[in-house]
Amino acid sequence: MTSACDMLAAPLSEGASRCFGEFEIDTSAAILRRGGVEVRLRRQTWQLLCLLVANPGRLCSKAELFSALWPNSVVVEDSLVQCVGELRKALGDVDRSMVRTVARLGYRFEAPMLTMRHRPPPTAHAGSTAALLAPSWQSLVAANNATQVDSARRQFEAHVPDAALRAEAMAGVAMSYVIGVLNRWVRRPAWNVALAREAAEEAVALNSGSALACHARAHVALIEGRHVEAYLGFRAALWRDPALVRARLRMGVIEMELGHPERTA
Repeated sequence: MTSACDMLAAPLSEGASRCFGEFEIDTSAAILRRGGVEVRLRRQTWQLLCLLVANPGRLCSKAELFSALWPNSVVVEDSLVQCVGELRKALGDVDRSMVRTVARLGYRFEAPMLTMRHRPPPTAHAGSTAALLAPSWQSLVAANNATQVDSARRQFEAHVPDAALRAEAMAGVAMSYVIGVLNRWVRRPAWNVALAREAAEEAVALNSGSALACHARAHVALIEGRHVEAYLGFRAALWRDPALVRARLRMGVIEMELGHPERTA
């Protein structure tokens, strides 16, 4: 006889990455990320997400979910309601459009899904994007004073109206503010941090797969003192572009600041 748990599809296969909206489910690390930043979930809430994502558009009955999440326990219905509530909060699902309640029966996951087993190779356009923005990045890296940083920022801002370049151009704008703050070249650091945060958030929202966008947002988190979030952001940037060695350097610095010098090497 088929059990309720058997009726559900296997939660998620190892090595397959599921994406929906701003979110990515990293099956190898059992982590949910939003724009490259980890979203922490309790074990049952994580399992609930995996079950729903593995069965998109399908009604997952309460009996199936109870059997899958608490196979050897007797729990009250509030336990499932709490898990669903925690999941909706983590997803920002205020209008309950992702996790739909089917009255008295169960729940259905309705967010559009994308499954990827390997990171997509760079496209020809991605290469041309990098080439177009390369002079701006070179100017920013070579900047030795506030005037040169402002000049590099204007170069990035000139590319912002181009939809194809906007995400990484905004990442460059964010980094220009970050560099000004780190080098104490600005008179109003708090204002510049706010501008950096706004630009970095827009860059990630436009292209959450951009290593440079994740890198910029991680830098903002770092200068705001949110070290764990910064560490996760740099790790996300490195995952997207292993050649981005500056992200690895920053991770090492954070490890030292958090009191783990043995991990820095």
